[in-house]
Amino acid sequence: MSQFSAAVTPGRSLGFIVLGASLHDIVTRLKAEPQTFGKLELIYSPESPATEPVIVSLPTNGLRLRFDGPEQRLRLIEITDFSKSKLTYKNIDIVKPASPASPSASSIQDSPAGPTFKHIYNKLLAPSYPGDYVPPDANGEGKYGVYILSYPGIAFTFPVLDSTWNPDKDYATMLALPSTKPATSMAVFSGDSWLEAQKVLYDQMLEDPRSYSPPHKGKDVYPDEIGLVNIFGEGKLRLDRPWGASPFWLFLGQTTPQELVAELGPPDAIYRKSDQRMAIHKARAGSETQQTRPHLEPPTADDSTDTDASSIRTGTSVSEEDDSDSGSVDGKMSKECFYNYFYHGFDILVSPPTSPSRP
Repeated sequence: MSQFSAAVTPGRSLGFIVLGASLHDIVTRLKAEPQTFGKLELIYSPESPATEPVIVSLPTNGLRLRFDGPEQRLRLIEITDFSKSKLTYKNIDIVKPASPASPSASSIQDSPAGPTFKHIYNKLLAPSYPGDYVPPDANGEGKYGVYILSYPGIAFTFPVLDSTWNPDKDYATMLALPSTKPATSMAVFSGDSWLEAQKVLYDQMLEDPRSYSPPHKGKDVYPDEIGLVNIFGEGKLRLDRPWGASPFWLFLGQTTPQELVAELGPPDAIYRKSDQRMAIHKARAGSETQQTRPHLEPPTADDSTDTDASSIRTGTSVSEEDDSDSGSVDGKMSKECFYNYFYHGFDILVSPPTSPSRP
C-alpha cells in the first residue's frame, strides 16, 4: 500500500481533491488508485439521499470528504489522522518527518501526532486572528477542551487542557504551553474563517472547479457542466451551464450523437439496449402469455455492453460506435443505446433515425 502524498492549498484543494468537484469525479479517481486508497466508505441517508450530506471516508489515508446532498459537490476536506498521508504546504511538511532518534515507525502509528502549534505558527502559516475555544462537555469526564485555530480556507483543531485555559490571556501563549497537544485534525474549506464557513458550508455558491486542476480528466477536454435542464415541450430542451457559458439546445429526434459529444463531451459509459441483462424483462413478459418456459437467445457478437471502466474517454468516435453494430440481428434495436453522462447527472437515449409512420 503506497502512501498518499499531496500539497495543501487553503480554500481550494488537497492534491487532486478539489473543493466543488462532484462526488462521481472524486470517487472515480479514488477507485482508480486502489494501491493508494485501499478502503472507501460511502455514508449517506437512505431516506433523504438527495438532501442530506454525503460523506466519503478514507480510513487508511486518514481523510474524510463531505459533499452536499442536492448537488453532490465537495464542500469540506478533513484530515483526521496525520500519520497516514504525507501533506505539504508550499513545499514544507505539515508534520515534521521523524528523526532517526525518534521512536520506531510502529510506535508512531500507534500514537499519531499532528503538527504542533509552534510549527504552524512559526513555519507554515504565521500569526492569525484568535480562534474559538470549546470547553469539554460538562457531563463528560474529559479534561481537554478544543481550540480551533483558523486561517482563510484552512483550520486546525488542538486539544487544550481545560484547567490551564485562560480566556484573558493571548491564545498564542495558551497554545504554546507544554500541556497543549499537537493538532488532531485539519480542515480545508471555502471561506475566510471556519466560524463563518460552517454556517453556510452546504449552501454557499462555489467557484468553478475548473479554475483549479480538474480531478481526473487528464488530457481530455473538460466539458462545461450542466446546471439546469429546462423542458419546453414538443421535444425541446435547453441545457443551461452554471458558469456563464452559452446554453445547449437539445431537440429530440433531431440532435445527432456528434452534436451531443461536441457539446457535452464523450459519455462516461455507453449502455446498449441489446445487453442480455435486459432479457430478464423479456422472460417475464413471455411467462405472462404462455405457460412454456421462455427461450432466451444466446448472446451475439453485437450484444456487448460498454461499462464505466471500458468507455471512459476511450477516444472512439460516435461514427465508429454506430458502425460496430452494422451486422446486428436485431437491426434498429441493437443500435439503440444510452449515453451515460455521470458527470452531468443524466442519460440520453440514442437511436437511428426513423421515418414517420403513415396515418
